[in-house]
Amino acid sequence: MNTVATQIKYLPKASRLELIVRFIWAIPTVIVLFVFGIVAAACFVFQWFHILFAGRRNKTLHAVVKTFIIQRYRFTAYFMLLTDERPPIVPDLEKV
Repeated sequence: MNTVATQIKYLPKASRLELIVRFIWAIPTVIVLFVFGIVAAACFVFQWFHILFAGRRNKTLHAVVKTFIIQRYRFTAYFMLLTDERPPIVPDLEKV
């Protein structure tokens, strides 16, 4: 698959304060991701039927599922201590 890429650079220096903040940051982020995951799952099902009957993808449904996957990936990288770059709590659909 040539369309998926990741870039997580190793940085030896890490912030101790950020280590504490990330657990507090995780609470609202997990709640938003849970709700957004339900919406993305519904979009996935609608996309499946759209492809089945129309033979092509819907751009909006594609953007919602893609945004969810990117946001979940960013949160996982942050929470699993791979980066100190905090992801936004509420994802932005316009950037996709």
